[in-house]
Amino acid sequence: MIGMTRADRLIARPVLGATLLALAIFIGIDALSAFIREIDEVGDGNYTLMMAVTYIAYTIPRRVYELFPMAAAIGAAMGLGGLAPTSELTALRAAGWSKMRLCLGAMIPLMVVSALVVVIGETLGPWGERAAQGVAIGAKSQDLVTTNSSGIWVRDGEDLLNAKRGALIQGDIELIDARLFRFDASGRLLSITRGDKARHEPGGWRFSTVHRFSFEPDAVATESLPDWRWDVALNPALIAMSVIRPRYQALLDLREHIRYLERNRLDASSFRSAFWARIFYPLSILATALLAMPFAFSALRSGGFGKRLFVGLVISIGFYYLQSAFVNMVELADGPLPLGYLTPPSLALVGAWLWLRRSF
Repeated sequence: MIGMTRADRLIARPVLGATLLALAIFIGIDALSAFIREIDEVGDGNYTLMMAVTYIAYTIPRRVYELFPMAAAIGAAMGLGGLAPTSELTALRAAGWSKMRLCLGAMIPLMVVSALVVVIGETLGPWGERAAQGVAIGAKSQDLVTTNSSGIWVRDGEDLLNAKRGALIQGDIELIDARLFRFDASGRLLSITRGDKARHEPGGWRFSTVHRFSFEPDAVATESLPDWRWDVALNPALIAMSVIRPRYQALLDLREHIRYLERNRLDASSFRSAFWARIFYPLSILATALLAMPFAFSALRSGGFGKRLFVGLVISIGFYYLQSAFVNMVELADGPLPLGYLTPPSLALVGAWLWLRRSF
């Protein structure tokens, strides 16, 4: 990397290698577990084994985003700690390098890869999740398919429903910018019904702020209604499966959902939580990795692979539960969500800095 000294590269190589190896192992285990679950669904509708493989492949970018913080902590502990038994760290310390400077050399590759992972999480991750759901649900239900550009599509007999996006709001399915296309048996378009939103209710869907266009042989009749009900026995669980959960959505999509829910005075807490989790995601990676590095200068000097792996796992898992606890407490107290996501990494960074200042 440009601007890195030879010593920086000496530190960066094992840290980067250990991080990528840990990430590959975690993704492999996670994807294999998901694939085993998908095998049970093979034969449901038109869902085949190859479709299950395709489904898992589409979810790999999302798994990279989710698992990288844990891999970074393990890579920091194993990569930097692996230099201690062979005395590289001792030699660099004797050459005047401080512990903080050594940790900076280890953080450089992690920050570069973190930036790439953030880009993946904002682009390929949500795209892959939508594509995966389109493959799985479209084959299993034979009536519903999702695409990147045109949202959710549902077919029921001669009716075709399209919605720009959907959301789970207070346990109910709500479709945003919904359009219902009704055809006759010969395929001629009879009407288009458009609603700002459509919410499921027993036995059908209720469209709000409706504009209807009925196509007659000699004219097009239009009407505006405050609401309109579509009576249909469509299983809402199929659409629920196609709705991407907030934590898998990109920042722009989350912000759009939040504005829509707030504008309609609906609960947007899950979308706000996912939004701030993504905002503080890079800081969480930095905090967990840096918190694992002091072990390279003390206990790990006499430890091996297993001990470094254990330390990385404990730190990453412990940080995850600590942050979850802080976020839950802030939500219960109706406090600012950024505080819940900012406090744990701030404490971790301060703790790592104080630890590195100590004389071992």
